[in-house]
Parts: sequence; C-alpha cells; structure tokens
Amino acid sequence: QVAMKMASLQLNEANKPPERRSAQLPTTQIKSQKPATQPTRKSSPSFLRPILSECGQVTPFDFDAFLETLPTELLFKNIGNAFQQTDTAYTKVGEASYSEVFGYGNVVLKVIPLLDEEADVSETWTAPWGSPQVSEVSDVVREINVTRAMGEICKGFIKLIKAHVVQGPYPDRLLALWDEYEKKDGSEGIRPGESSPVRDGCEVFKLTGIKSDHFSQRQAYAVIVLPNGGPDLEAFSFSKTIDHGKLGWQQACSIFWQVARSLSTAEDLVHFEVRTTHLGSVALFSYLRKQHRDLHWGQVLVRYSKKATAFLPTLSSQNIPMDHPSHGVTAKIIDLGLARIDQGSGGSFWTHFDEEIFEGEGDYQYDIYRMMRECNENHWESFQPLTNVMVS
Repeated sequence: QVAMKMASLQLNEANKPPERRSAQLPTTQIKSQKPATQPTRKSSPSFLRPILSECGQVTPFDFDAFLETLPTELLFKNIGNAFQQTDTAYTKVGEASYSEVFGYGNVVLKVIPLLDEEADVSETWTAPWGSPQVSEVSDVVREINVTRAMGEICKGFIKLIKAHVVQGPYPDRLLALWDEYEKKDGSEGIRPGESSPVRDGCEVFKLTGIKSDHFSQRQAYAVIVLPNGGPDLEAFSFSKTIDHGKLGWQQACSIFWQVARSLSTAEDLVHFEVRTTHLGSVALFSYLRKQHRDLHWGQVLVRYSKKATAFLPTLSSQNIPMDHPSHGVTAKIIDLGLARIDQGSGGSFWTHFDEEIFEGEGDYQYDIYRMMRECNENHWESFQPLTNVMVS
C-alpha cells in the first residue's frame, strides 16, 4: 500500500499543469527563463495602423534591431549609381523641427517621432522640460505619399526609397552622433534620447542633476529612407574659381533654373505647391521641385555633377540652357511635408497650417507664410501657383 501511495503521488506530481510546476521553482530559476532582450509587445495601437499599412508592416520594427539589419541591397542598389559609397557607418547629417536626419552609406534616414494619439503625451514624455516635436501619423503618411509621387514623376525631386515604422528607446549610437553634431555644429533641437548631466547649456541638469529619457521605450517613429542628395543649399559652398569650366555664379544660376523648371513641371503635372520657405529644402548633388508651400534653402540638396565634363567637348556655351547638367551641379528638392499636390482620385494632398506659423517674427519666411494665407484666403486645399513664386 505504501508503494502504491508513493507511485500515486509521483504520478499526480508529473501530471500537474506546467504553470503550477514552474510556480514552485526557485525565484532565480524563474527569472533566468525570461528572455531579457525581448521586451513584451502589445498589439499595434490603432493610430499606427494607417502608417503600418503604408509601409507594408503589421507591427513596428524594434528601433535598434532595425539599424543592425538595414538591408544592404536597399542601400547600394537602384538608388542612383552615380553616388555609390562604401562607408556603412552612421553619421548625423542634419535636423529639422520634427525630425533628425542620419546618413548611412549612400542613403539618409529621416527619423520622425510619432504622436501617440491614444494616450496622454505625458505617458511617453518623461523629461522635466519641453519635448522634441512629434508628428501626427496622418501628416507623415501624407508626406510619404507626396514624396513618392514627386520622385516618380519629376526628376528634380528626391526619390523615396522606403519608409518604415520602428519602436523602442532611441538607439545609443544615434544619440552619440547627436551629441557629436551638437558639439561641432550646434543644434537648435532637443536631444531625443537620454539626457546627460554634462550636456552644455542644460540648466535643468545643472540645477537638479536629474537624468531622464525624452521618450519612453514605447515611443514609435517613422523612418523615411532617401538617397543622399548631398549638402543642402545653406551648407553648400560654390567655387570661386573655374570648376568643370564654370564659375561659381554660373553654378548658382544653374541651381536657380533647375528649381524653377522642376516647380514649373510639377505645377503642370499635379498642381504642385511647395509651401516651404528655407534653404535646406534643396539637396545639391552639385543637380529641384512642385507647389511646395514651404520652400527654403534647407530643402534643396546640391552635389557637383560627374556628368559635367562629358558635355564640354560637344556643347557651345552660347547654346547651353542654365539648368543643363554641363554646369556641374545637380539640385534635388526634399522635405515635402507641407506640399500640396492633386490626387488621381480627384482630391488633393495638403497640410493644414497651425496658427503659430503665421505669428513668427524676425525672418522674412514668416512674412511669406502670411502672404500665402492672404493669397489663398486660408483655403489651403486649393491650388494657388503664385505661392511657388513667393517661396522661390
């Protein structure tokens, strides 16, 4: 009977549900069975579904893992073979009010924090001072669509390679690049990740010594992948001597006419307005754009063109149009978040302007915004090509 009872007890113990057996394990054993590197993820929130669908994803990628596994075939194939590079180290190449821009190989990654539309901002913002700007998902989806459309139909606009949605803490490698960029060039933005008490100018840390994260581990970002079009017009330096048979003023003139022709073409094709007014919108390949409504020097990227010398033996300078590649520079228009274009379905893509934009002072671009509003009577969905003249 004793033997039978012992056998019965052993049988009952073996048949216990797995969760009950594991509950009796020592605490150290339980912890060791939990994968520390794989945080628990809930299903994607509904506000992310439109951009996930646009990017061909079901759930966001882990931010840090995404940087590790960015496909090399995406970086080095079919994105303009004139600008291939072999360096695969990340660099910070620029910034904007709503994004940080990092370079990798011959592409750039525009990283845009997304507004959590289902939760209070305080749930993803933990620092004791102002947060970096975040964008609504609908605005980013619109920018992706406009960038894709313009890159496909007009050679003066930057092409969209791919867009992704990522989630998680801001990667340390990008934060280190942000710090390096700020130290070298200065930054008008807010550091997107963990803050350091030794950061110059941070009065909060000087007074409190608090160390905090700007975004939580749940923060989602859009990553827009684009070809590296070179420095923007604000940073580009024209040659004072003859370069490819051209002087700097001739190359500057060529950039102007490239932008003008691109805008003209885009107006005819899709009723484009650029609607942006800064120099960083033009990418200079040393080879521009639509109704953009926000055209500024930072929206034009410029590079010196390797094609220039090929034309010199066959072209007469009296007959070369100013936007011809023989002038040695190539310009591309970027940053189309505020642009307006027609949709094929009869509607249009356009962005509503916050009232704060019209209250700015101290720079002519703010006057341009007020002039555009007067021109279109605050009806931003309509096509008003005169705004392209205003911002050019």
